[in-house]
Amino acid sequence: MPESEVVNGHVYVFGTESGDFTVKRASVTEDRITLMPDSYLPGYEPIEFTRSGEHPLPRVIGRVVWFTMPERFRV
Repeated sequence: MPESEVVNGHVYVFGTESGDFTVKRASVTEDRITLMPDSYLPGYEPIEFTRSGEHPLPRVIGRVVWFTMPERFRV
């Protein structure tokens, strides 16, 4: 799935430059993509990419369409 098909507000699996993967909600504007964590825990910060920036845009692996949380998980 190309980066150009990323829809604002949808959740995706992204590949990073280091070869890791991350699941984040995409915030898309004309000149940037911000990967937003769905977490309020410290240490999970948004990751921002500009289309004209020095860092390449993240590789889109796929869109998350469904997930479940453990029964004892508290929001």
